[in-house]
Amino acid sequence: MIRNRCAIYTRKSTEEGLEQEFNSLDAQSESCAAYILSQSGEGWEDAGRIYSDGGISGGHMERLGLKAMLADIEAGHIDVIVVYKVDRLTRSLADFAKLVEIFDAHDVSFVSVTQAFNTTNSMGRLTLNVLLSFAQFEREVTAERIRDKIAASKKKGKWMGGLVPLGYDAVDKKLIVNDREAKTIRLIFETYQTLGSVSKVKQVLDQQGIATKVRYRKKRGLRSNDKDRQKRTKTGGLPFHRGHLYQILSNPLYIGKVRHKDKVYEGEQEALISQDLWDAVQTKLKSNAPNRTRQKNTKTISLLKGLLFDQTGDRLGPSHHKKSGRSYSYYISRRLIKGEKDDGTGWRLPAKEIEGHVLKLLTTLLKEQARILNLVEKARGDDASITPKEVQSISQYAERFAKQLSDKRPSRQRNAILELIGGIELHPETIKLSIKTGAFGKMNNGKVISLEYPLRLKRSGIETRLIIGGKARHEPDPKILKAIAKSKQWYAQLKSGEVKSVNALASRENMHRTDVGKLLLLAFLSPKVIRAFLIGDHPTDLTLDTLKRKLPKLPSDWNGQAVYLGISN
Repeated sequence: MIRNRCAIYTRKSTEEGLEQEFNSLDAQSESCAAYILSQSGEGWEDAGRIYSDGGISGGHMERLGLKAMLADIEAGHIDVIVVYKVDRLTRSLADFAKLVEIFDAHDVSFVSVTQAFNTTNSMGRLTLNVLLSFAQFEREVTAERIRDKIAASKKKGKWMGGLVPLGYDAVDKKLIVNDREAKTIRLIFETYQTLGSVSKVKQVLDQQGIATKVRYRKKRGLRSNDKDRQKRTKTGGLPFHRGHLYQILSNPLYIGKVRHKDKVYEGEQEALISQDLWDAVQTKLKSNAPNRTRQKNTKTISLLKGLLFDQTGDRLGPSHHKKSGRSYSYYISRRLIKGEKDDGTGWRLPAKEIEGHVLKLLTTLLKEQARILNLVEKARGDDASITPKEVQSISQYAERFAKQLSDKRPSRQRNAILELIGGIELHPETIKLSIKTGAFGKMNNGKVISLEYPLRLKRSGIETRLIIGGKARHEPDPKILKAIAKSKQWYAQLKSGEVKSVNALASRENMHRTDVGKLLLLAFLSPKVIRAFLIGDHPTDLTLDTLKRKLPKLPSDWNGQAVYLGISN
């Protein structure tokens, strides 16, 4: 009889009820274990492996329990996966297809206790696909229903939950005026109306010792009827920052209205300020707002402005100029911009190269979500471990940042970089990115973790180029690529007899015979060398002119060519 080692997977979308001694995950596990026992006559045995994800949606695969199960499958520890229902494993048809592919690759069967499906046969897979299509449809319809309900409720002026705003308390899902905090709201509006400056409003609040709203967040495992605040996490009670004040001053909640997207409706809550004061403040906010039309329309947004520093602590500032109709952008050491004498340590980096390199490093980091989780855990220290719900949240933040960085609009990229990076240090052999772990969710502290990557800088005249692994990382040289393509075309024409001789070729191209002879040598470059030119992964000083000077001594051996041109690993 074939021995089948069975493992159990359980999942619950919300954390509700998980604090109970016997919860939904336990019930699922118990049913699966009983089913495995019923199949003992078929050689099934409980391997003692139970993977659980509590409080995590089945709409994605970023789940610790699921990942642990897949790792054990790849290690060959499991023959059968048992779940209570198919949608406990996943609610996404695309993810299900990926999982089935993994199961098939490792000869693992998948069984649902309540639906009795087995993916070892085609009919089972067909039935599961149909079932998952409905599960995914149900999830999407539920999301639409929730969005519609929120929109309809806000049209009626109802507060739809979330963080209770300063000035109010939440009682029976309604906002009730908090008299003490309402005085703070009125002070903020009246002070801004008088002084016309958010910074000055902040100074007044700081001088009077007025802080943000204090909230108590229930700790994991604490029952909802427990009133002991000593067991809850305290947040808030901190000095106001300018962004928070701008948010308060532009929130129509304080005139008894509710905002939904770009529309405003009459709200159920009592207004804290008068309509006249609100109108006056909005007018002043609008008049004091800087004109950003030029910044939005400009094509030369400096993505790393204010973030780049060298090993001496000197900042590299952006510089733009035009020559022969072309625009050039650089990051230049501040001491050089001020006109100080260059002692050989001042840098002048092409903006496109350093910005592209930083974007690539960040994009790669955001794809390595396990590494991001490690960074957040490292920043927390021994304070608290990451919960499954936080894993999902961190994953969503990472996906959002990755989408912003891939956006073609520089303003979107700039915003993502500012949220993620606290500073960038350039050293002769390394580049250090200071990552803000607080960017991945409010539950994380504001610590900054430094990541180092190999980097080398090479001076070319007054310009400094990025050298990675001994080779320049820059845009491909179109002149070199054009010359290689032309040399291969010439060689093909000579070989086929279309052109009778090198002299004839030189006459046709209106070039000297010696130059044509040199360029023809490019037709015999190794694939490795050609690839290096195609991706710009070659020494920065290897231009077409220097390449022409090197060609007469170019080795015929392909490995020798790479070494000779400085392209060897």
